[in-house]
Amino acid sequence: MNRSLIIIVCAFIPPSHAGAGKRMYNYYKYLKEKEENVLLITHTTNRDDKNIFTIHSKRFKTKLRKLSFFYVFIKTLIILFFKKFGKENKKVVWLTGSNPLTFATSIILKNKGFKIITQNTLPGSDDPIFKYPGDIMGIKYGLKQYQYNKSDAVVSISPRLYNLSIKKHDNVFLIPNPVDINKFSSNLTLEEKFGSKRILSVGMLGKRKGTDILLKTILLLNKTHPEIEYTIVGPDQGLKELCTAKNIDYEEIINIKNIKFINYVEDPSDLFKTTSLFFLPSREEGFGTVFIEAMAANVPVVAKEIKGVTDYIFKNNYEGIIDSDDEIKYANYIKRCFSNIDTYKSIYQENNTTISKFNKINIYNQYDALIKEVINK
Repeated sequence: MNRSLIIIVCAFIPPSHAGAGKRMYNYYKYLKEKEENVLLITHTTNRDDKNIFTIHSKRFKTKLRKLSFFYVFIKTLIILFFKKFGKENKKVVWLTGSNPLTFATSIILKNKGFKIITQNTLPGSDDPIFKYPGDIMGIKYGLKQYQYNKSDAVVSISPRLYNLSIKKHDNVFLIPNPVDINKFSSNLTLEEKFGSKRILSVGMLGKRKGTDILLKTILLLNKTHPEIEYTIVGPDQGLKELCTAKNIDYEEIINIKNIKFINYVEDPSDLFKTTSLFFLPSREEGFGTVFIEAMAANVPVVAKEIKGVTDYIFKNNYEGIIDSDDEIKYANYIKRCFSNIDTYKSIYQENNTTISKFNKINIYNQYDALIKEVINK
């Protein structure tokens, strides 16, 4: 791809907590290491990198929040209209998600001769079917349809997103999220992991991520297995309000000595390496990269069933995927995991056989091949 111009557009990249942003930022770094001509466009970063082009957004007060969309959209239109990107004949832009930044970029760069790839990351959000609530005159939905219609290819990270995307586009590719297996691989033995009895959860704290199920399960387990330690990583998206709505004693939760709440960790690999079990009963995921990160770290995974996602990552008969909001079922399965070392070992081995297909290099090779195909189309 040398002598081609590749632009990656992702609204939220580190230091934001957005998973899609972290993935695309890592791919950007990979392309830079290969000495490709690559530029990253975002509106949330403070990184000192001449190849990262930041279009700063503006936060409006609650009553004027809808103006933020138009502010970013119009500002991006104007800046990109006048920006010069070089004289390369082969130019492609990879749009991650659908938002005012990607809408404006698709309009301007399509007219500047760029080929467009759109990657969607979450059903009920950036997939082509979803209609935004409170969308004035359907403006956002119309702009999203424009982005998809002008895209030369669409990348979906799970079968669920693929099935939604194929209804609106005839060139859709199913490419899952990548994981750096070596980065998450742990030096601890299975015996050491089993003996430490540590449970890790990574994801923003809120209803979508099943935080209420997580906390209810912890409260239940803590009564009979007080030796288990919990580390919960993720920004607070209204934890106290969620506890009130779900009849969870917020004060009891935050005062349990063996629970550690961590707001955000840009690189949680060390936490995965030292944990015994990963638990995230999320109700909705575009893919769930944390699941494969846990598998790469050689730990069992407990999660809520998400059709078109968990059945794609895990084997269909994997017992750690539970189709329920009932904390008793999760607690019983976790107790079984920790019942004896042989049970723990068999559960680990069951999901360890599937991790290789998500290896970062394999996925990046698929990204590279798609970009080449679109550029030369």
